[in-house]
Amino acid sequence: MAAAEWSGTITVEERIVGPSDVGGNDRVELDDYLKQLESRLRKARQELPTVPPLVARILRGDVGTYEAELERVALARGGVVAIGSTAFVIRGQRMVVLGNGPRLIIDREHGTAVAAGAGKHETIQLAAAPTPHEVDKGATEVAVPALGLTAKRVDLKAEGKKCQVLVVLGLPNPYALGLLQYHAEDKESLALALSTLPGLPVLVEYTADGVAHRWVVKQIDRRPVDESVFSE
Repeated sequence: MAAAEWSGTITVEERIVGPSDVGGNDRVELDDYLKQLESRLRKARQELPTVPPLVARILRGDVGTYEAELERVALARGGVVAIGSTAFVIRGQRMVVLGNGPRLIIDREHGTAVAAGAGKHETIQLAAAPTPHEVDKGATEVAVPALGLTAKRVDLKAEGKKCQVLVVLGLPNPYALGLLQYHAEDKESLALALSTLPGLPVLVEYTADGVAHRWVVKQIDRRPVDESVFSE
C-alpha cells in the first residue's frame, strides 16, 4: 500500500538514555526520585489542555523543568527513561496527532490544521509539504525486528547536532504530514529535518552532554480509520 493511501496508527515513544549503570543505595534513591518526577510530569501534561492560558504558560515551564531533571537523573543512574509518547492516526493525507497537548487535526488535501482541546478550537497555518530527499542507494540496510521491517540508515544535521535515523521507505512520514508554518529560526529544527525524509523515521537519536535522546516507533497498526476520528 502506498504511503499516500496508508491508513492506521503509528505510535512514537520519546526516551532519554544515560551512559552508565549505578548500583546500591544510590540506584534505589534515584529510582524513587525518578518515579516522583515522572508522576509530576505526567500530571502537568494532562492538565495543560484544560487550564487558562496564563496557567498553561506556567505549566509549560514546569514541564521543561521536569524534563531537564529527568535528563539529569538519567545521566546519573544509567538506563532508559520514557518521557512521553505520541500517536499519529493517519488516513491518506489526513492525520490526527494525540500527544501531550491539544488534539491536532491535519488535512493536507484541503490545507487545514486545527488544534482542539478543552472545548476550544484554534486554526493553525500549515507549511507547504516538503519535497522528500532521496536516500542514498548505498545507505546501509538495517533490520528492525520489533516491527518486522527493514530500514535505511541515514544521518541528519539538526539544531547543531548530528542525528542518526532509521527510515522505512514506502510508509507515511507523520512529520511531513504535520509540518506547521515555521519561522526562520526554526529552519534547523529536528521536526523540519525529519519532514524531508521519504518514509517513516522508526528511530531517531542524537547525543548531547553524554545523554542520548531517542524517538522510537513502538507500534505500527495498519487498519481502517473511521471518519469520526477527524471530527473537531
